[in-house]
Amino acid sequence: MVEHLPFKERALGSSPRGVTKIEIMEHFINYLSLFDYLKKPAGKELGDRVYKAAKKDNIPVTTREVQTRTYSGKVMLYPKTFLDDFFTEKEVDDLPF
Repeated sequence: MVEHLPFKERALGSSPRGVTKIEIMEHFINYLSLFDYLKKPAGKELGDRVYKAAKKDNIPVTTREVQTRTYSGKVMLYPKTFLDDFFTEKEVDDLPF
């Protein structure tokens, strides 16, 4: 029998679904891929820069499987607040496109 409690209460208590830490983070934090955030492909170089900056600042990162006409595989997801900070006026001028 599935508990009919708000997600937060199921996540913090014991749930028959086995809620993971990633599910909790994704529920409370708006995670986006670089493509979703920039509205265009970011490229490997920029993706590496963003990932390294997130790891350096201990920002939680997760992944999502995607399948499009041009790409199939995992993409990295970052908190929107981190991406907002990363892509400040200074960083935007430095983009490779």
